[in-house]
Amino acid sequence: MKIKRSAGKAKVKKENSERWLLTYSDLITLLLAFFIIMYSIASLNQGKFRQLAESLHTALSGTSTPISFTTSGGEHSLLKNTSLTPEQQGQVAQIVKENRVFSDIYHQLEQYIIDHHLQANVEAVDEPRGIRVAIHSDVLFDNGSDQLRPQALQILKGLVPFLNKVTTRVQVNGYTDSIPIHTQQFPSNWFLSVDRAAGVVSYLIEQGIDPKRLSAQGFSKYRPVASNATASGRQANRRVDIVLLHSWA
Repeated sequence: MKIKRSAGKAKVKKENSERWLLTYSDLITLLLAFFIIMYSIASLNQGKFRQLAESLHTALSGTSTPISFTTSGGEHSLLKNTSLTPEQQGQVAQIVKENRVFSDIYHQLEQYIIDHHLQANVEAVDEPRGIRVAIHSDVLFDNGSDQLRPQALQILKGLVPFLNKVTTRVQVNGYTDSIPIHTQQFPSNWFLSVDRAAGVVSYLIEQGIDPKRLSAQGFSKYRPVASNATASGRQANRRVDIVLLHSWA
């Protein structure tokens, strides 16, 4: 007996050929945020930035309608004239605002260091993750000790107002040179670097910094910034970094 089967057309599911638009729109959004951040931390030619803003607006909205751009005060009109969602606009605006605050803190720190003649022992560095204040350990501690010197207390106390201008995290990192240490208190440079960082954290807490913002890390001899073959290099490597981190770091 023969069994006949009716021939039917197989249904082929049509693939969505526009999925690439999601990735493309995410990329354009990231580019927008990047260029706005760059503008917020640098002085750009207004005419060139206007061209950039209009190009981004065209890419995001698909139109070439001219947009206005104001550099002084208020929210950038670029944020109001793109296809960003309200949530995305808020995120970009927050990034711009925080970068401006950090830029002000950095320049104020630089001036503070100059005014108090601390250039030989303290340095402020503007980094993508935030503001790093590098302090030579020799001015903070005696050799082989984790007890803060009186001069160190004055330096750290002077930094507290700058750290309290924002509420983001503060990371304290301790470093040593390559000369080994082996005592009952410090079996190795790991213990010395950690205890020195923890000592700085304890003092900052005493000065009113929220403990929830603070963390301490020790890196022993393994993050040198100079050669350990010379006395000056070893001195540079003995340091404590206080890093005021961005909210996204």
